[in-house]
Parts: sequence; structure tokens; C-alpha cells
Amino acid sequence: MQGDNNVMQKIEKVKTPKNPPRYLSFDEWDLVQEIAKETHLWPLVVTAYYAGLRNSEFRFLTWGDIDFDHGLITLHNKPDLGFTLKSHQARSIPM
Repeated sequence: MQGDNNVMQKIEKVKTPKNPPRYLSFDEWDLVQEIAKETHLWPLVVTAYYAGLRNSEFRFLTWGDIDFDHGLITLHNKPDLGFTLKSHQARSIPM
């Protein structure tokens, strides 16, 4: 097949991310639950998992970020603590 007639050359290549996000498998999550349920860390583990918090977001989470009346966790930059969100903009997560 000649280069002029090869339709595959016209297709744009898909780039894959260098560091794709890593998610727990269902089996891994079951194991984490089994271990954490027996500790005082259980509420923290469940909050981080179901809210989809990044490690740094979770570490800088404070009680002031949680609004039980409206059922929201609001993450925002905390420059005084050296913490900045990846998007640099506050976001709210429903509980």
C-alpha cells in the first residue's frame, strides 16, 4: 500500500497520560474496609473514599470545611498552611 492511499496516516494519535490516576479495585476496597472497621480510623477512611478526596485535600481538611446542615464538604486553598488545590479554585462535594 502506498503512503498516499493509507487512511491510517490521517488519524491523529491518542496520547495517554504519563501518570494516570490509580483507583482501588473492589477487592482492595473490601480489604481496606475490613481492616479499618476495627479501628478509630474508620470514619476518616470512609470520608476520604466516598468523597473522592486526594491525599493532600484530606490531610488539610478541617471541621470548618464540613457543613452538616447543608450536607457539603467545601475544599478551599489554605495558603497559610502551604496548601493549594490542584485547580486553585474552591469546590464543594455533597455528602
